[in-house]
Amino acid sequence: MNISVLEDAVGNGASLNTSLNRSREPMVCTPTDALNMLYGSDLQFLIMENVLVKKPDAPEY
Repeated sequence: MNISVLEDAVGNGASLNTSLNRSREPMVCTPTDALNMLYGSDLQFLIMENVLVKKPDAPEY
């Protein structure tokens, strides 16, 4: 599907992939899995419910 087709259909040209995992690894299922994935990846931030986890070297916004 082209993103413009999505925008025409629903009025928003953005899509969010809600699965959390690295290539060839199982999907994250627990908070511990999520933290392990964060610190083993290039991601700098992780939001779990109402908690923001930020790596120490992540930029300030």
